[in-house]
Amino acid sequence: MAIIEPNDRRKNLEIAKASLENKIDYINEKMWNIFSWSSNLLIGSIAGAVVLKRENLGVLNRILLCIAVIALAANPFAWLKTTYRILNAARDILKAVDDEIGIYRQLELPKDDRPIKTVVLYELGVFTAYKFTLILLAFVSIMMILLPII
Repeated sequence: MAIIEPNDRRKNLEIAKASLENKIDYINEKMWNIFSWSSNLLIGSIAGAVVLKRENLGVLNRILLCIAVIALAANPFAWLKTTYRILNAARDILKAVDDEIGIYRQLELPKDDRPIKTVVLYELGVFTAYKFTLILLAFVSIMMILLPII
């Protein structure tokens, strides 16, 4: 087994850190793309529901439209949920690499001439804006389909 010199180990960790940061950037971009196309479709369904208010849709048609909106929101929601798990795992690994290198353990922010120590957060919360917005858009779309509006 080869012995890794301390300088080589740090260099390898910095390479791993850069690779993880690139992966996290890719995942963030992927999540934005998922959210972007799905929210556009849900906004389109709201607009379609407004236009269809002029038509006399039967109960069955309204139910079918609601099922379509739920399916339209559920697929990207599940996709985002899985992507969040992958992102959080990558952030956990990044945190471990950062700890090994010795950076980002604590930041000292000056306030009133005394440092405040804060821990850097690597993990996303369970409830994030993308998923909440998808739920909200789907809810509004369903309400527009079901409720009679002027």
